[in-house]
Amino acid sequence: MTARERQSLHFVPGMERLTYDEAGIATLRYTAIDPATKLFTCSCGKPDCNIASFSPLRDHIAELVRVILSAGHEGQLPGAEGAYEAWPGVCYPLQMAASITDVFADPSITDDSEAWAWCSPAWESDEDDREQASKYVAGLTVFNFVWMAYEDAIRETKIAQYKKDKLPVQARKHFADFHDRTEDMPLLAFSYRLARHCCLKDEVLTEDIGKIEQQYQLKGAAAAAELVRIFRNYIVHGSDPIPIYHLPGGWAFARFYAMSRLLLLLIQSLIRLQLVQPNKRIPMSRTYDQITEPAGTIFKSLHLLPERWRSSETDAE
Repeated sequence: MTARERQSLHFVPGMERLTYDEAGIATLRYTAIDPATKLFTCSCGKPDCNIASFSPLRDHIAELVRVILSAGHEGQLPGAEGAYEAWPGVCYPLQMAASITDVFADPSITDDSEAWAWCSPAWESDEDDREQASKYVAGLTVFNFVWMAYEDAIRETKIAQYKKDKLPVQARKHFADFHDRTEDMPLLAFSYRLARHCCLKDEVLTEDIGKIEQQYQLKGAAAAAELVRIFRNYIVHGSDPIPIYHLPGGWAFARFYAMSRLLLLLIQSLIRLQLVQPNKRIPMSRTYDQITEPAGTIFKSLHLLPERWRSSETDAE
């Protein structure tokens, strides 16, 4: 490929991310979902590292959709017994969250100076803005889809005693009532601490987050439910300050994925509390139904790497 041909590719969205080696082979400098991979990649190398125990985030989301559909089909979800498409309001947003492989955003669309055409520093600044914006939009989009799934999961559980409360508050109270049945979820406490750590990088959230344990004395899944509620309100009501990359070290992006992971664990906890027969073995997928695990175990441990929890049992035909 000639230099002229390469230059022309920069007018195709995303082509500015390409870099070339000496042989002219192109590779991507980054993707918009790289922060999710970075957050959940072990950097310490210790055998007992919590981060190293997690399955990749997109894999986790996709697996959750499969086992929800399987649980419904196997009659384990109240109100969806035998349904082929159980809990669509949960599964479809999760499917959308898992489907995101990259995002392309270009804030320079509002700049009519055309400085990029004659000034290299201006072009480089636009490049940096595109990267930051793409990563922000990707993280926010994944979080929003997972939040949609979470709210519908609360709706599906039909928490009658708190029906006058808003859905996130219903979940918080529900988890407080059943703390003893959710506290044994692996890495729930760690996921809460990680998400909390990410949020505390912004001082705006410090006071509200401090109340979770100090004033309300919440713990476990109830504390996690309150944390995600606070963060969602912070984002939706426009409290996230500008510029979008105001937090150093990539925390502006990491918190979306830390919160998304925590939401997935809360969805699993809601389902776990609803299972008709927690000890019944169900397929991990409606399609490949030879591999089964106890329903309660699935929704307790799905976020872990398979080798950390699966029994690897295959049912005979």
